[in-house]
Amino acid sequence: MYKKIINTMFYRNNEEFRKAVLFFFEHISRCKDESAALLTLIFHIRKLQNNFN
Repeated sequence: MYKKIINTMFYRNNEEFRKAVLFFFEHISRCKDESAALLTLIFHIRKLQNNFN
């Protein structure tokens, strides 16, 4: 949403911004491939160390 709505337009008032956000979510399926590329299932797991010695 940031790339499509917030970072690309200047909105003169809150109503214009609200309409743009609602339109984005109503048509979010159009951004499926682009959104999938931004999301990942790769997580880094840190080993916790006991610092209470």
